[in-house]
Amino acid sequence: WPRDLLPQDVPGARILVFGYNSNVAFNVSNQSTREHANALLERLSASRASPQARIRPIIFVGHSLGGLLIKQALVNAKLNWKVYSSIRESTRGLVFFGTPHQGGNGVTLGKIAVNIVTTLGGKVSNDLLLYLEKDSVLTQNTNDDFRHQVEDYRFVSFFETRKTRLKKSGFLGLYLNVIVVDAKSAKMGVGSREVQLSMDLDHTMMNKFGGRDHMYEPVGGQIGDLVKYCIDEEKRRKQACVLAALPTVGGKCTLYHPRAVRGIGRFV
Repeated sequence: WPRDLLPQDVPGARILVFGYNSNVAFNVSNQSTREHANALLERLSASRASPQARIRPIIFVGHSLGGLLIKQALVNAKLNWKVYSSIRESTRGLVFFGTPHQGGNGVTLGKIAVNIVTTLGGKVSNDLLLYLEKDSVLTQNTNDDFRHQVEDYRFVSFFETRKTRLKKSGFLGLYLNVIVVDAKSAKMGVGSREVQLSMDLDHTMMNKFGGRDHMYEPVGGQIGDLVKYCIDEEKRRKQACVLAALPTVGGKCTLYHPRAVRGIGRFV
């Protein structure tokens, strides 16, 4: 849908897709969350190499653990300001699909996620899995680091209302139906800066759309609204920048060496 549907809602946008080893059932990678996040920053930075590209506003979209990587990437960008400042400063909005900001749906579910990996022959060595456990230390650390940035962004948070069928470890043919990330877990909790919407889908399907149906329409509409906000914000910043370059001479404003201002052309 980012290729076939979203361009109709955000014409003129440049849409990039980042792939990483996030499949909980098969994830045996030793990469840490920070390393995954740094890989995202590096790929995005390489795609924004030109001076014009570096000032394009950014809207991040992430599903489940991908949302946590986005938050960690923005934390990393602030820590490595010299290299990634343009990404941090250009980010305007974040869209999350079932991202567990406060962990998953109870400690038991975290253990179920670990058991799934073990059952499939994987080793629980990736700290991404710990995010699915309620109030995990990793989730709290990321939230503590990220909360200093929330006033700079607008958020759209989607949560599932259908249960996901998970195989129970150690029991042949036994499955559990659970809400992986409930409404409370999927909420950033930043007041008017966040829009939270439900989706009549389970956790695995909430970011998959086959067409412009009633499931996709709220998604395209919310992302389109974020883009409009970005355009208005850039216009406001541009106006403020020009006004800042207008010193008064004899009580009248005179244009005098105006500073370069940000454009409002494309988004990634």
